[in-house]
Amino acid sequence: MAVSYKKLWKLLIDKDMKKKELEQRAKVSHYTVSKMYRGENVTIDILERICKTLDCSLDDIVEFIPDEENVKETWLLYSERNVLKMGKRISKYEYQLNGPDGLMKPIIFCYTDENLEKNAIALNILIAEKLVNIKPARRSFKLPGIIDSIIARLPDNCLVKDFDVLFNPEYQIDVLQVLVGSCKKKNFSIRWPGTYNDGKLMYAETGYSDFKTFDLDKYDVTCVV
Repeated sequence: MAVSYKKLWKLLIDKDMKKKELEQRAKVSHYTVSKMYRGENVTIDILERICKTLDCSLDDIVEFIPDEENVKETWLLYSERNVLKMGKRISKYEYQLNGPDGLMKPIIFCYTDENLEKNAIALNILIAEKLVNIKPARRSFKLPGIIDSIIARLPDNCLVKDFDVLFNPEYQIDVLQVLVGSCKKKNFSIRWPGTYNDGKLMYAETGYSDFKTFDLDKYDVTCVV
């Protein structure tokens, strides 16, 4: 029989509380919380302090699971850690629990969320306004500088969306690399206008002239799926 604290991590999300805040309020060390994240045993005193802090019962934060199920959970946890260590892909759950600290930038969100859409800044019109006065033959060359100038005027750590104009097949640019380059000058996050699948970001669908794929292993980004 093994122990699982998945209920605790979900409860923290429900209460909009980070692990660091839990450590401070429950007077629990970071080492102890790390042990719990690894599925290791901690003392009943620790669990009681956490329950008191979160105003919950023991059943709300811990459960005991059969050994066979524990093997599966341990393997999943191991896989998630290795993905996170690479800085390539993490789950929405992992991001909500730990936040953006320590992640490779830019952070790219690949899921639909009402709050994300509401707070994101659309770029299509801003880009089009810059391109209209540039000769078509020069636009591919000018686009990286255009993106830099637009991002420079946006709020710090903002979220951007709707930059479909960049995927015009007439523009010979690596869209993701352009965005990564701009992020090195001023931090921002991205709401991806396409999909994520098997380690790749995709835009449009196969067969369309603007269809593109981006292998995440080639870019300094964190993809939240």
